[in-house]
Amino acid sequence: MNGTQNPLTRRTRLLGSVVFGVTVALITSLLAWQVIDQSFRPAMGPAPKACKPGVLALVTELEQARQSAASAPRPSEALSDFRRRLAAQSGQLAALRPLCAEAPEALRVIELLERSRYAEELALRTELERVHRLRGELSQAAARLSAQP
Repeated sequence: MNGTQNPLTRRTRLLGSVVFGVTVALITSLLAWQVIDQSFRPAMGPAPKACKPGVLALVTELEQARQSAASAPRPSEALSDFRRRLAAQSGQLAALRPLCAEAPEALRVIELLERSRYAEELALRTELERVHRLRGELSQAAARLSAQP
């Protein structure tokens, strides 16, 4: 039956298959791009409008991230929580630099924020496991002590 088909019918089917394939590939590519873009683009909070309030807000966010990481039950949760809470800071810092160009003290605080953030993340990765182990040992030893007559 295929050999007896009209050439126009075969071309029409071929054209329909190509249009369908291109449409599906285009939609799939666009959706994949959106997922990839959302995954790897840094989270951006609202753009800071002024230097000093923006810098002080970032200092507060860093302190809140510290507290949240300290209260996490496991080291992996502490690190991921710390990173999640500070995800928008990199974009905020970049937006604050031009706003604070005339304020050397604010630029100094921004520099210290960046250095502190990376130092604390490093400490979380390297030291938090040891700290959590010691906390566990301490709570077990305290429980044994309190159980003694």
